[in-house]
Amino acid sequence: MGFLGEPLVRGTPINGQLSISPYRIFGLEVGIDTFDKVRQRLGSADLHGPGSKSEAPRFLPRFLCYVSTDESDPTVIAFVSRSLDFFDQVTEVAVGQKKLLPQIVASCMKSKQVNANAVNIGILDLGISRQQFLGKVGPKTSYTDEERIAINFQLSKQRGQKENTLSDTVDTVFVTGILAHFTDDRLDWYRVYQANAY
Repeated sequence: MGFLGEPLVRGTPINGQLSISPYRIFGLEVGIDTFDKVRQRLGSADLHGPGSKSEAPRFLPRFLCYVSTDESDPTVIAFVSRSLDFFDQVTEVAVGQKKLLPQIVASCMKSKQVNANAVNIGILDLGISRQQFLGKVGPKTSYTDEERIAINFQLSKQRGQKENTLSDTVDTVFVTGILAHFTDDRLDWYRVYQANAY
């Protein structure tokens, strides 16, 4: 699963909002659009992960992935759904290098639209330094370590009934943010998301 298997929401949500808006790519909006819309834009990629809602434990993502038709381009992009309510809703976009997802790249769909320039969303170029990254999205962070920077914001909290119970309730916290990973001080993958965490 590579970097798609990393825990998404880290640290404590902070107040405010990102100084950039990285949630649109190829005219698709994270948290709004569906797999069908992605396929209309980029091609009919195979769905990875559980094939139906009944098969989908909440820790397993479902995603469509695309790579460039140019074999020398190292870019891979995945449109991911971790939604518990809307099975096909894109809740996350992950951008990285093909070498970081070797187990799935061979089955990703090739698309002429996907290349290093196109997936940078105009703001988060793969290969930038931590300092450059924080200059674009910071300076506040929710979590940092030697390899990762996470920035997330709590959007809202809803209290509802816990699944398969009559009395237990659970708080659903909706968060949005970025998880970025660095190797030798250079951004090698990032994930932007609008998701629910419990």
